[in-house]
Amino acid sequence: MRQFGSFSPAAARFLSLSPSLRRQGADHAAIVFPRCGSLLVPSRCYFWPFNEDFVPRGATTSGFQSSASPKTRQRILQEYALSPLFGARVPCCTLGSMRSPREMVSSKKEISLFLCELVRMRAGSITLGPLIQTTDMMLFKPDTPLSPRLGDDRKSGMHTYARKPIAARTLMDVFLPEDIALDEVVAIGHLVQEKLLLARRDQNGMASDASGSAAPVVTSGMDDEACMLVGRMGIVYCEVPPLDESGFVFDAVCGVNIDADEAERVVRRWQERDDFQQTGQPSPT
Repeated sequence: MRQFGSFSPAAARFLSLSPSLRRQGADHAAIVFPRCGSLLVPSRCYFWPFNEDFVPRGATTSGFQSSASPKTRQRILQEYALSPLFGARVPCCTLGSMRSPREMVSSKKEISLFLCELVRMRAGSITLGPLIQTTDMMLFKPDTPLSPRLGDDRKSGMHTYARKPIAARTLMDVFLPEDIALDEVVAIGHLVQEKLLLARRDQNGMASDASGSAAPVVTSGMDDEACMLVGRMGIVYCEVPPLDESGFVFDAVCGVNIDADEAERVVRRWQERDDFQQTGQPSPT
């Protein structure tokens, strides 16, 4: 067995040559083995075994991919990125109740009519979203679709440990017609919230007066529609959701820039699809 530090006869013969021959031999070795020099570079390299489109060569795509062609997938992504589907409907407010969705489903039509009368709009112009039943959480997580809305426990007289009392268990969004401007939608949402808050406060004042309070009840000129929503329909919660002002503007899709003409063509195609769906005819694309 050859040990480290021992010289082979070929190495001894190479060292015994003149410097010019040794230099010529080193250059010849560099030409014959050009890749051996990369092993001496003190840098870390990584190997990426996947293609840019994540599809191996000669292989078919999986079930969640639309097409094996990268250009086709890019066109589909661009079609949906520039579509009016993102953020199309913005609710003016979100109503909440302590009743179950089974009890509220039969009152949705009346709630919509009362809201139309409350904001002085024609009947049927306000639509309600689906009923969302929240879940009881042992460890409360805020700002989730199924999180129950919590109330203010500073005036409720309830002693809770690290938790506020639940204010609403069933939620539903209130949508206005699409031709109304966004700032007007937000203003109507705040108007509904203020009127429901006044009706709730006056209802609590009348309840305390009926229980034996000596203080007179001062009505604030509240609307009958707000009283019906709070008393008869069980609406005890109203919030105006924050607007997502970040927007959904895509300047590039899959690394390809999008110009204004292409975006206009995509919007026109979506309008044509909407017209075809309303008339009952098949879509041209």
